[in-house]
Amino acid sequence: MKKIFLVVCILFITGCTSLEQKSETDFEREKLKNLNTVYKINENSSIYSNLKEIKYTNETGKEFDLKESLENKTITIDELISRMNLINAANDGGSLFYESTDDLTNTKFYLARCNSLPGNGGIKDIFIFDNEDQMYDGYCTING
Repeated sequence: MKKIFLVVCILFITGCTSLEQKSETDFEREKLKNLNTVYKINENSSIYSNLKEIKYTNETGKEFDLKESLENKTITIDELISRMNLINAANDGGSLFYESTDDLTNTKFYLARCNSLPGNGGIKDIFIFDNEDQMYDGYCTING
């Protein structure tokens, strides 16, 4: 009887842990399913957006598609961000929030460069939105 009780307790505890981890994963998938994947930076980070296409202009004023430029390696995300205005920072480990400038694009967009600590999800993705408020909707933290 004690062995059965012990097995049941172990299964119950293990099951609870799995459900807890699953809910965090499902939460993140739910948030990302309404976004387009723009570009996979590396194994641990990608660029997501609610915009169907993101256009930017280079220093000479010629307009380009961001996804295509990233894929062709004619621009890096760091080069794009260097032409944006820093507007806020999060207290999650180092996430930064930017706003496009008039010389960067004809259509304003906002960028969240996530750099949260492991306790906040360890998210290193980049999110681009057409709305500043959406940028702060917890995309950079697991419990956002």
